[in-house]
Amino acid sequence: MFIHFKILRSKNNDVIDEGKLQFNITKDEYLITLDDIIVKLLTDYINDLPQVKSYGIAYVGQTVVPYIEITNDDTAIDFNREEFAKYFSNLNMNQDMKVIWSKDVKITEG
Repeated sequence: MFIHFKILRSKNNDVIDEGKLQFNITKDEYLITLDDIIVKLLTDYINDLPQVKSYGIAYVGQTVVPYIEITNDDTAIDFNREEFAKYFSNLNMNQDMKVIWSKDVKITEG
């Protein structure tokens, strides 16, 4: 999973940093706490920013996560796109966050 983000400054909403963090969902337990995992990864990243180390956390005004991206490395996700979207909407802390599905579709013969 890639977590795409922008970190804005508290004073004037200038973008301090933006990018993406990677976390592979390889255990079912990760799905249960996905929102907590996203918050923890972003918190750790923000606390390591040079500006935050110099001026403190008050330097950061807002963190925006417009979308996450599900990839083939997310091996614990057995859902299809629609099933995951429904699941994620139930635990999504930010109802505006989108899910980009970059996971290959598995075709099984029966």
